[in-house]
Amino acid sequence: MKRRYKVVGSPEKLLSELILSDIDFSNVKREEDGISFSASYFKKGKISLLFSCVDDKPEGLIKEILNLNKRKGLIFGAIFSFFLIYLSTFFVWSVRIEGNNDVADSEIITLLYESGFYEGVLKSRVDVNEVQNEVLSRCHDLSFISINVHGMVADVVVHERVTTKKPLDRNSPYNLVADIDGVIVSSLILDGQVMFKEGDTVRKGELLVSGIIDSTSEGFRLRQAEGKVFARTSRTLEFVCPLNEYIEEEIKSEEKK
Repeated sequence: MKRRYKVVGSPEKLLSELILSDIDFSNVKREEDGISFSASYFKKGKISLLFSCVDDKPEGLIKEILNLNKRKGLIFGAIFSFFLIYLSTFFVWSVRIEGNNDVADSEIITLLYESGFYEGVLKSRVDVNEVQNEVLSRCHDLSFISINVHGMVADVVVHERVTTKKPLDRNSPYNLVADIDGVIVSSLILDGQVMFKEGDTVRKGELLVSGIIDSTSEGFRLRQAEGKVFARTSRTLEFVCPLNEYIEEEIKSEEKK
């Protein structure tokens, strides 16, 4: 910490006395009746003993701090800005989506919004596990979702449901069977013997379209069953709800006189 000192007298004599006094000084300037220089704040006593007339002013960081007292509006603005920054840490301001290829970011963001998670939401009011289960129940194209909140940023990692299809031998006959339990609502059959009608309830693995066609003129023929069958299915989701809830409340008592 430095101060600016001004002493009165002959510049040559004053400089000689400063050099002999072993005081570290810098930035010497000639004044009308003497010189001015910069020296340590803690050398003020020694400089006052050395010279009869000394005038000093703050310099550097001390000067800037003292000047802030004249700018109360600036101080208030800085304190208020820091308060707003601190307050913003309790909210989520950015949501980043990772791991999706077929499902668009906008669709995932919409699902999160409908489940109560969005940019600007108060973090303490959101149950992340509940939001994850809600998104999975709404979108069957996702098999996994994880929401990780770091500060004001939420990283959403998703895994899309992958259905692997084995290559078919186009020279061999085959049947179409149900992949899951459900109630048939519609179908589009290109080839094969249909073994159901709309409204039937089928179970996983049950024959839907047979590759064996019974013809009165040609007998049994082996074909490649081909087409699509649509059914209404259901899923079971498990939710865990706490049976007990503890709430701490402060009870204040007032004494009447």
